Amino acid sequence: MANEIDKLIKTLKSKINDNDCVNFKLHIDCCRIKISRYLLKIRFDKCADRFFGKNGGCNCIFIFSDKVCIVECTTGEFGSLDAKRKPKQIKECYDLIRSLGYKGLIVAVFYYEHFGKKISKERIELELKDIKKRDRGFIIRFKKCGESLS
Repeated sequence: MANEIDKLIKTLKSKINDNDCVNFKLHIDCCRIKISRYLLKIRFDKCADRFFGKNGGCNCIFIFSDKVCIVECTTGEFGSLDAKRKPKQIKECYDLIRSLGYKGLIVAVFYYEHFGKKISKERIELELKDIKKRDRGFIIRFKKCGESLS
């Protein structure tokens, strides 16, 4: 697992040559994330176009010694529009990480302040069920802004 993580980090660092993509504060879309012991953090939504030829994607990616976390944040109400749009952004990051040869655990984390309707959570699960069905190494989590990522 460590070799796979090391390879992923080297690959990402070789493609990203902009400090703004790696040095950023942990207030993402006005949502604070508590985090420690990560090996690499990458802002994805501002860097995807330039370095990966993607049109957007998740807010950021955090790499730990045992997993990769794909993060998408929403402040205010997490509503039906978010539930429709955000899984597509997560899929972009998921596809990128898998395309770089990483086969380990990927955790998609949706940060929110509050949900407008319970159906928004269910829709996200539904939108991402195709990935969960074919990839046992993919997990979805929901956390309130300010909760610890790890």
